[in-house]
Amino acid sequence: MIPAQVPADEQQRLRELYNLELLDTPYEQEFDDIVRIASKICGTPISTITLIDSNRQWFKAKIGTDDNGDARSITFCGHAIMDEKLMVVPDALKDERFFDNPLVKGDPPNIRYYAGMPLITQSGYKIGSLCVIDRVPRTLDEDQLQTLEILARQVMKLIELRVKNKELRQLSEVKNRIISIIGHDVRNPLSGIKGTLDLREMGLISVEEEDGLFGRLSGQIDHTMSMLTNLAEWGKLDVLPQNGKVRPLPLKNMVDVCLNELGLNFVAKGNTANNLTAALLYTSMDENSLHFILRNLITNATKFTEHGVITITNTANTITVSDTGRGMDTEQVTALLNGTDIGSTSGTKNEPGTGLGLALVKDFLRKVNGRLSIESVVGKGSRISIVF
Repeated sequence: MIPAQVPADEQQRLRELYNLELLDTPYEQEFDDIVRIASKICGTPISTITLIDSNRQWFKAKIGTDDNGDARSITFCGHAIMDEKLMVVPDALKDERFFDNPLVKGDPPNIRYYAGMPLITQSGYKIGSLCVIDRVPRTLDEDQLQTLEILARQVMKLIELRVKNKELRQLSEVKNRIISIIGHDVRNPLSGIKGTLDLREMGLISVEEEDGLFGRLSGQIDHTMSMLTNLAEWGKLDVLPQNGKVRPLPLKNMVDVCLNELGLNFVAKGNTANNLTAALLYTSMDENSLHFILRNLITNATKFTEHGVITITNTANTITVSDTGRGMDTEQVTALLNGTDIGSTSGTKNEPGTGLGLALVKDFLRKVNGRLSIESVVGKGSRISIVF
């Protein structure tokens, strides 16, 4: 047996696969129909839509087998993703790659015939295959093989449609939340200002009381302005195209700029900052996008940390903001990552929040095939990373 090789772009391929959020999801009728059609047209008892994970294969749809997946090292589909063309094995017992493979000589499925067409994303990554399998040697005619290729492309169209639908639902949720927050947070300080002026005009409050009320309102207005600035920048990023070209950005300097912008917050909280990032970061993100993300992550860390340390580090494909602050429990982390909760949480000095910061960062990262990673322990702090 010859185990399948690992593609040269394996890390990027896996990132693409994980971003699709297909692994270990329930079976869906649209994908089930594809394998039924493939099995019927090719006259084979078995057909699967297979996704190749780091060390296993998993079936998004299957017919004719009760198998739930196998170790990647023995899979036929692991070989199929090494090329963009249809892979055909007329008789596995006569193929040096598979003649002693346990899927051929061991327990069912007892594979003898295999034909698999790679599932190729728009970015060119091969995430799995649509395959048909028989327990006896055989051949398929050109029409059958061509149909298998067409069906594989239809699988990818279904996957892309599934991703777009999910993005639209999430975007709708975020935008609905934005509308709600703007309606509440903008109206409150304006109503407070009007109410204070009305009370002063009626002679119901003193100048000292008026000054106190305006002082509190000033904090609300600062918070509202910060929120509106955040939303305006996110809106610009939402409509500007990302060119996808990798180029160097002055990461260390950009972090210093963000720390300088947030300097008063650090002083007020008694926090210190460590900028341990590299001078340059090679990324396809543009500078405005990265600044938006950095400022949000550092602001978030500052909000939940008092008399602590905030550290910014990076690797070739991650930027991490760590803090020694309040931390989050597992339920809070899961809710943030799943997008099931973008509610507001007050900071250590009861600073108001909108719950939008990380939600907007997540929304943007999704557009550039990035993702958010969160590690946190209650009472010890959090490590929030962007992976791109």
